[in-house]
Amino acid sequence: MIAQTVSYKTVVDLNSEESIYEANIRKIIQDKYKYKWIATQESAIRFDGKLLNRFSHSPNQVKYKLSGVDVWDIEEDTLKDEIFILTSYGDIDVLNTASASIKYRITRPANQENNWFMDMILVENNIWINSFKGLFVYKKNEKKFTEVLDYSKEGSGSVISKKIFLDQNKNIWAVDKTGNLYVYNSQDLKPVNVTINGNNPVLLYPELVINDIIQFSNSQILIATNSGLFSFKFDNKYNIEIRQNPFSDNILHDQSVESLCLHNHTLFIAGTTIFVYDTLLKKVTELRDRNAFSSKNLFQSVQVLYYDISNMLWVGSRDGISYFNAGVTGLKSFYKDPESNFVLEHVFYVFPANDGLYYASTMNGLYSVSDDGKIKTVKKDGWFNYQFSIDGNNSIVSERNRLFVMKGGKLYNIEDVYPEFRNYSKFSLNSHIVCGDSMIIMGTENFKGVLAWNLKKKEVINMLADTQGSGMLSNVVNAVHKTHEDFAVVLSDKSLTKINLKNLRGKNYIITDIGSNEAIGTLFDILYSKGNYWIAAYGTGIIKTDEHFKIKKIYTTADGLSNNGVYKIFQVYDSLIYITTNNGLNIFNIKTEKFNKYSIFNGLHSNTFEEACGVMLNTDILAGGVKGFTKIATDKIRANTAAPAVFISKLICEYPQGVVDSIDIMSHKFIINNDILQTSIYFSGINWSNPDIPLTHTGYLNRARMDKPQHTNFVTLIGLLPGTYHLEVKLPTKMESGVSPKN
Repeated sequence: MIAQTVSYKTVVDLNSEESIYEANIRKIIQDKYKYKWIATQESAIRFDGKLLNRFSHSPNQVKYKLSGVDVWDIEEDTLKDEIFILTSYGDIDVLNTASASIKYRITRPANQENNWFMDMILVENNIWINSFKGLFVYKKNEKKFTEVLDYSKEGSGSVISKKIFLDQNKNIWAVDKTGNLYVYNSQDLKPVNVTINGNNPVLLYPELVINDIIQFSNSQILIATNSGLFSFKFDNKYNIEIRQNPFSDNILHDQSVESLCLHNHTLFIAGTTIFVYDTLLKKVTELRDRNAFSSKNLFQSVQVLYYDISNMLWVGSRDGISYFNAGVTGLKSFYKDPESNFVLEHVFYVFPANDGLYYASTMNGLYSVSDDGKIKTVKKDGWFNYQFSIDGNNSIVSERNRLFVMKGGKLYNIEDVYPEFRNYSKFSLNSHIVCGDSMIIMGTENFKGVLAWNLKKKEVINMLADTQGSGMLSNVVNAVHKTHEDFAVVLSDKSLTKINLKNLRGKNYIITDIGSNEAIGTLFDILYSKGNYWIAAYGTGIIKTDEHFKIKKIYTTADGLSNNGVYKIFQVYDSLIYITTNNGLNIFNIKTEKFNKYSIFNGLHSNTFEEACGVMLNTDILAGGVKGFTKIATDKIRANTAAPAVFISKLICEYPQGVVDSIDIMSHKFIINNDILQTSIYFSGINWSNPDIPLTHTGYLNRARMDKPQHTNFVTLIGLLPGTYHLEVKLPTKMESGVSPKN
C-alpha cells in the first residue's frame, strides 16, 4: 500500500546563523521548567523559543564548558534538579537545571578513553551507558563504574546498537555486535533469562544498526533499524516473539528507520520522510513538505523525534531542527494536490457543494477540492471570485467579467439558463442573501450596485444609488448581509444601507469616527448580536455600534487584534466572533473582550485572507486567500489555559576587565559592581503552543517614565546610580492559543 500524502502544518525551521545552526541533532528533551535541551554534533543547547544557551567543549566560561565534544545524549533527573550530558569521548557532565552551570563530572571508566559512548539511561541508583565496545554501569552510591557486558568478546559481528532500553519492569535491554539480546535488572545488574521464538537469544541480522527502541504497548516494544521495523512481543517471563515489518502496510519494508515516537494512539516514524501510523485505524500516512516548490525538505535525514506536552512534534535531522503542531487544532488547510502537486495560489471564494467537496474560485481558474486534498479542474484560466447555490442542484458562478450557471459540474452562460440575466450576464458578484422562497439579493463586484432576482417572476432589478427609495449613496458594494428576518445591510466604502426586504426600500447610514468626525471605511462585513452591530472596517478594525450605527467602541491592534486589515466576521455560539485578517485568524470573546490569534503555525493555509472569502457551514468556517484556504472546525478549537513559564533567563554584565554572565533562572537578586559598563537582562516567556504570544506579551515597563510596555525579551541598563532596582517581567496569567467553544 502506498501511503497517502498529507500536507503537514507549517513547520518552524530553527536552522539559521542566529539560532540553532548545528547539524546532526541526536536528542531532544524538555526540562521541568519547559526549556528544550538539544544534543548536537557540536554542543548541548538550552532553548526557550527565542533565546538559547550553548554548552560545548570550548566556551569562554568554565562553568559552561563540557568535558568532551560530540554530544550524544541528554537526560534529566527532575528530583535532584540535574541535567546529565553524555559526549562521545568525554565524561558525564552534570548541570544544575536552573542555573545550567556544571555541578560535577562523572569521570568515564578507566582505560576507555578511545571508546565511543552513545546512550545513557538514569535509574534510581545507577546510570547505564551504552558504548561501541560494551555496556557500563555507574553505581551512584559507590561512585564507580563496572562493565556489565563486553561487546568485543562476543565476536566480530557488525551489529551496532546505538540505543539501550528500559522497559516498564525496570529492566535494561541491550544488543551486542553479533545480534545477541541481553536483559538485565537495572538495580542489581543481574541478567534476566530470555528466550526468543523458543530458542536462545541469537536473533538479528548481521550488518544491522539499531537506531531507536520504544515501548509500544504493555507487552510489546518496537525497534527501529536500518533494515526496517522490528516488533518484540514478550510476556512476564521474557519469552519473546520477534516480527519484522509488524504493520500490514509494507511501506517501511527494508527501509531505514531512524527514530520512533508514540503519542496516545499515534506512532510517528522517521524513515525516508516522516510516516504517521494510526494504531486504532491501522492506517499509515506520509508527511511531506506543504510547499510544492520548497528547496528544503525538513523531513528528510531525520534522526530523532520528540513529542512535547504542547502537542508539538520536534524533528531533529542531520541538517538541523524544526517543530510543528501535530495535535488536533481544528484547522485543516488546502493548498496542494498530493499527487499532481498543483496548487491553489490565490483563492477568492470557497463554495461548499456538499459534504467533503468544495469549489475554489481562484485568480487562474475554478477548481473542485475534495476533503482529502485532491484538486480537479472545472475551468482553467479566468478570474473567478464567487459562487452560491440556487436550488441545491444548480449554482451561480461569478467570473470577473461573466456569470455562469453550474449544472452537473459543468458551466453554462447564465443567460442560456436564466434569460432574465441577459442584461446582467457580464456582471460580477461578491455576495448574496436569500429572502423567503423567491427572492435573491446579490452584491456586485464591478460598481453596479445590487441585483434583486425574483425567481418566481423571472425578473432581475438593478438597484443603483440613484434608484428611487434605494437610499444608497454609492454603487460600490463590498458585501450584502441579512442581519434580521426583514432587513439586509449593504456595505460600501464609506457608507452602509439598511434595506427593508419587504419593499426593497433602504435607509443610508454613515459611521462617523468620534474623534475626527470623518466617515469610516472600507466596510467589508457585518453581524448583529444582542442589540449591537459588529462591523469589519478594513484598516480600522472591528467596530461595535448600537442599532442606529452609533459607535460604542472600536477594537484595534492596541486591544489585541492581530491586524487592522479585517475581512470576514462570524459569530460562533453565544459570545465568540471569528475574524479573518491580513495577519491570521482572530477569535474575539465578546464577554471578556479578549483576542486570540491563530497563524500559519497553527495550521492556516497562510496568514493572509481575502475580503469575500469566507462562508459558514454548520459549525465549520471555510475561509481562504493567499496560498489556499482553511476549514475551521470551531467545535474542535480548545483553550490552552496553561500559563507560560516566565523567568529572568540571563544576566550579562560588561566590566572594563571582561564580561560576566549568569543564567540561573531561580535567582531573584543580583549584585552588580560599581565599575559596571552595561547590564543586559534577558527574560523568557515559554509557550510552545503558540510561539508568537510570548514575544508580543512579554515586556518590561519603566514606571519612572510611565512608558508603554516594551515588547522585547531583554532590557539594557546603562548609567544607573548605585542603589536597589526592581525589574518586573509580566505575562497574562492565562495565555490562550484557543478558546473554549461555548464560553
